[in-house]
Amino acid sequence: MSYEVTATISGLPVDAVATFDVSDEGIYLYGTSTPGCSSFFGGPVRCTLIGTGAPQVVKFTVIRISGSPVLTMRVASDQVDDADLSNNSVDLHLHRDSTDD
Repeated sequence: MSYEVTATISGLPVDAVATFDVSDEGIYLYGTSTPGCSSFFGGPVRCTLIGTGAPQVVKFTVIRISGSPVLTMRVASDQVDDADLSNNSVDLHLHRDSTDD
């Protein structure tokens, strides 16, 4: 099953550099066309973000082949002193929507 994911990262100060990455416990294929992001050979998405003062959007697709239906998305920055902004993660639970074929 294929999923389209949109993540909005906000609160990153101007010119601060952060990484956004996705991890999983299973076999997944990823793809992204978001500038600054890559998915090496279909592996998990990894992005380098540079703060603009405005929210930034990362979009990617993921196909779950097997394993846990949970993705962990993480934003981390060594340049941000605020603990609420410097190292955050969220689990995304993938599920089949009743409108899926």
